[in-house]
Amino acid sequence: MHPGEVTVPANVDTEQALLGALLLQNGLYARISRLVSEDDFYEDVHQKIFSLIVSAISQGRSASPITIKSYIEDTDLGGMRVSEYLALLVTNTATTGNVEEYAKTIRDLAARRVLITIADRMKSEAYTAGIDVPAVEMAREAMKDIHEAVSSNGEVKQAASIGAIAARVTQITTDRLQGKEQNLPTTGLVDLDKALGGGFRPGRLIVLAARPGAGKTVLLTSTMRQSAAVGWGGLIFSHEIDEEEIGARILADESLDSEIGKIEYQRIMNGWVSAAEGQKIGELHRVVRDYPLRVDCSSGLTMAEIELRTRMEMERMDRAGRPLKVVGIDYLQLIKASGEYRGNKVLELGGIALHAKEMAKRLGICVVMLCQISRGVEGREEKRPTISDLRGSGEIEETADVVGLLYREAYYIEKSPEYQRGEEGSISLYLSRQHDLELILAKNRLGPVRTVNLWADMKFSAIRSASLPV
Repeated sequence: MHPGEVTVPANVDTEQALLGALLLQNGLYARISRLVSEDDFYEDVHQKIFSLIVSAISQGRSASPITIKSYIEDTDLGGMRVSEYLALLVTNTATTGNVEEYAKTIRDLAARRVLITIADRMKSEAYTAGIDVPAVEMAREAMKDIHEAVSSNGEVKQAASIGAIAARVTQITTDRLQGKEQNLPTTGLVDLDKALGGGFRPGRLIVLAARPGAGKTVLLTSTMRQSAAVGWGGLIFSHEIDEEEIGARILADESLDSEIGKIEYQRIMNGWVSAAEGQKIGELHRVVRDYPLRVDCSSGLTMAEIELRTRMEMERMDRAGRPLKVVGIDYLQLIKASGEYRGNKVLELGGIALHAKEMAKRLGICVVMLCQISRGVEGREEKRPTISDLRGSGEIEETADVVGLLYREAYYIEKSPEYQRGEEGSISLYLSRQHDLELILAKNRLGPVRTVNLWADMKFSAIRSASLPV
């Protein structure tokens, strides 16, 4: 190498060592199958050899220099034929005990090459992009690509055999027959857990939609607090309310279950409390401070940025031993569109929902996304929302695993002229309905389409199962 010359990140010796070990002992492939892929190899011939080894092993055949040389062109490799090179890979293999380290090194160097490509692309775009491409948009895309390149810990996702999948399903069935509960993040609401097939299931997108004031944010914060209270990690992205209000809601919700004493969230928020209540708030803080629940109230985020921040929080919470399992987003219409469908609101919202679903699958988490429904429901006599009331409902409905529509009769009673005039019948009806909340599961891939009746107290930002005493 000449002075000042920079070489591409690659280690041909390591690639040779891994290939030689695999050709010598095919069984070693099981130890590195999720750590490295064909594209991670720098040398083209190594990519081809690795591909043939994997193909042979996957078909239950032996992968050796003799069996695979017929499937690769016997070209000249600088004075050596490919067939000779295959034999040399095996004879030069001194040890097979370090295959995992070989694979991780190859994967890391491949990620470095990707970083160089991204950096070159950024440099070119910064020079040539038009005025219609903001610098911040270029940076966001680059951040997403960079994180994808380096955050997989070397693990390569591969297709699972139907036999392995069936074995897992069989084990779940056996566990249920033996009375064992599935280890899923709970919503804290028994009836809702049952309706959702056990709780916040990984890889799923749950959309909770309603008109303003129906209780979307209350349902999100209350269920995630109750889930965190029993150890499940959660992350809330709030584009509508700030950290202090979420904190007040969490404390008030906690107070409803605590022997410390009940305190309404608006009083906590505004500081309208006595000295004794202030002491109670301090005690509530000591209860919730160790919950694995984090909040991000940054505004103007795209889904790419939300996913990037989620990945970062996942790594942080994993290191703390409190894995992230549930992400709540409040709410869909306030997420910044990527620009792909600029000008078409329906497609923009659909694209956001699709990214949320893909994020849930990629990261193995449950994503709960709140969504506003159209004002059309206000102009009709039957106020219960239907799935057609979703703004851009076609795209969102297709993507979501669950669509839950919230209806709170007390909200409409309170707005009625009769209630405003103080009529006794209307006030009596309000008092009898003030804690009723219907969660209409209009779409449910995880269970039956049905209505889950819940108990709600808006003053305490609290939701509970209607079937259980509060």
